[in-house]
Formats: sequence, structure tokens, C-alpha cells
Amino acid sequence: MSSVVEIYDLVLRGGRVIDPVNKLDGKYDVAIRNGRIAAVAKELPPHEARKVLDVSSSVVAPGFIDLHVHSNEWISPLALNPDDLGVDVGVTTGVNMGDTGAYTVQAFKHYVAAKAKTHLVCFPAVMNHGINFATCYPHYFHPDTINVKASILAAKENPQLVRGFKVHGDEGCLSHFGTQSIAKAREICDETKLPLYMHTGTLVPIKRDTAPDPKKVIDIILPWLKPGDVLAHPYAFYRDCMIADREEIPDSLRIALDKGLLLDLGRGHHLSFDIARRMIPKGLIPHTISSDAHGTYTTDGTDLVHDDKGLTYSLLGTLSVFLALGLELSDIVARVTINPARILRMEEEIGTLGVHTRADVTIFDLVSEKITFRDGLKKTLEGTQKMMPRWVIRDGEVIKCEGRLLRDLHAA
Repeated sequence: MSSVVEIYDLVLRGGRVIDPVNKLDGKYDVAIRNGRIAAVAKELPPHEARKVLDVSSSVVAPGFIDLHVHSNEWISPLALNPDDLGVDVGVTTGVNMGDTGAYTVQAFKHYVAAKAKTHLVCFPAVMNHGINFATCYPHYFHPDTINVKASILAAKENPQLVRGFKVHGDEGCLSHFGTQSIAKAREICDETKLPLYMHTGTLVPIKRDTAPDPKKVIDIILPWLKPGDVLAHPYAFYRDCMIADREEIPDSLRIALDKGLLLDLGRGHHLSFDIARRMIPKGLIPHTISSDAHGTYTTDGTDLVHDDKGLTYSLLGTLSVFLALGLELSDIVARVTINPARILRMEEEIGTLGVHTRADVTIFDLVSEKITFRDGLKKTLEGTQKMMPRWVIRDGEVIKCEGRLLRDLHAA
């Protein structure tokens, strides 16, 4: 009597597997074949493996998705290398958030996404050339820079790449242009049936004589958003942000969230630990945790290109912050796997370790160590654990995480 022996390309042996979709949190083996998840089991069937990776001291999760990075390298001045922000720091899918526009999507596709090891998709900015600058002059955001038809065409011609669009809803843009740009963004997303991602928090210099009351910005922008759209930077400290110095969640925001609006952290340089501490107990927790990793912005027109010296945070460092803020590890993993996968409408392919899904996996160590985190105001938060990436599996390929830009996790 013959028995079937399974042949696998790779087996991840003995790790703590966390897969929120399949309600897994325990010791399992993960088998990979032909770039796909072949099996996840406490004991795999009889098999031979071309390679076995001992992950018994590590956590194995679906490949992490960073919903907000700036990776249109050498095309946008503030963009950095997509693999420095991707596989090298434990991320298998990076979402380029706004560096591209209708006129530059093809450049991103051919010169960046096609060459990166990290899986890249994008939310183009509604401005024709995207965020193709490092100093935020108002004219870059002018409604006349938005070609609605060109954006719609870019989405229709690149459905695997373009997963949504980005617009800016900050006090500065509103003071110069009202909601004209937001109206065009709404038209683009309604026509393409893609989600709209809206930036909040002062970015563009404010025109004082026409500026809205910063406390009312949230009520100006929310009517333009629909269920499934994404509002960014809930813990940002700028005066026009959704929380800022408020002690309570605005009623209009709570109603929108109850109807299906989503929040993305978009850490950047504007995360406030104090706001996070106030809002987490009240239930205001971002559906997705993203880094908003980018090069240096300037305010003097210098327009530094490809400068990463100011990047002092990372996605895994930010996830470690949420451990220090009291979230459970499995909850944190969901916010960088299945939750962003659903926004991208790719949950059948990524964000899970389900059998037959793409073999994108993040393997990290949960290190017990005292660590001090710093927010955008240089305030500190003390933690006792950090999530250190070891490897990613990207489409079945094992890649060691070099971690050059994990400065927040390497800092003493």
C-alpha cells in the first residue's frame, strides 16, 4: 500500500502562527509550493521539502501591508527606495500613497514597481503629477492640476496597480481652494468605484483670510467621504486634525465611522502619543496601521532629493508602539494584514495564510527589551517589547530583512 508524499518548496517549521482571518494563534508549520501557501498545520502530512526554515523562536504572520509609503523613487523627491521601505523592514506589500498621479503612473509601474522585490500598488494623488515635490507650495495642489478623465483612464488601464486615489483635506488646501479638489476626487472615485484616501492635518501654508475654523475642518471634509473610504492621521497633533486637542470624538466622525468610514494611522512625523492615549480607551483606533515613511520635506524650497536622514520611524517600530499602548499582538497583526488587504480589495490573495493564497509571509521576533519610542513632538513612550523582522517570504522567495531603516528599533 503506497502513501502519498507531499513535495514542498519550503516549510516554515514550528513558529507561532498568527492569522486573524483563519483565527490561528499557536504553533504551526507552514508549507509553501509554487509561490502559494500549500498547508498550515500543527503536523504536516508526510512530505519532503526542498528547504526548511526553523522559525520556532519567531512569529509567523501573513505578509505585512504598509498602506502608506512614499516609494516612487527618483521620480518624487521625497520618495525612497521601495525595498528599503518594504522587504528589508518586514513588509511584503507597500502602497505608494500619492507620489504618483495620472501622468506618472506608468513611470511608477515600469521603473519602480517592476524592479522592486516588494509588491507595490498605488493610490495616485488626484493631481496630475502626484506629490512630485518636497516643499508644499499651494500651487502644486491647485484644482486645475487635476485631470479627472486622465485619472479615470489611469485606473482603468492599470487595474492591478491603481487601487484607489488620494486627496488632501487640510486647512491649508481648504483655505486656498475650498473643496474644489475634493469634489474632483469624489468624481474620480465614484466613476472608478475605488476608495478615496484623504489626508488630514496642516500641510500647505494657510491663507489666513480665507481659512476655515480649524475645529470645523472635520465637518467640512466628512460629507465628501463614503463607507469604505479612508481618513488618515487620527492621532496627528495639528490644530485642524480630527482630534487635535479635543477630549472626545466629534459626533460627526463617530457617525461616519459607524457607517463604514475607515481610519489609517499614517504615522509620519505627526503622531502624538498623548492623543493616542486619550482616544484608544474611547474606541478610536485606526483600522490600519501604516508608516507614512518618506524622505525629507522642506519649508524653504531646498527640495532635498532622496534624503532619508530624517526618517526615524518604521512600520515595525510603529507596531511596537501599539504594543506599548496596550493593543494585543493579534489585533495589531490584523491591522497590517487583512484590514489593509480588504481596502485594496485583495483579500483573496494577500493578508492571510489561507491555502492557495500567495506566499507572502512576515517572520519576526517578539523581543523583550526596554525601549523608548518618540513621537512627532519628541515626547516619549516606554515599551518592554519590540517586533524585529527576520525574514519575509515574498511570492515564495525567502528574503532576509536587512533593516537599514529600522532606526527606531535599533536605537538605544
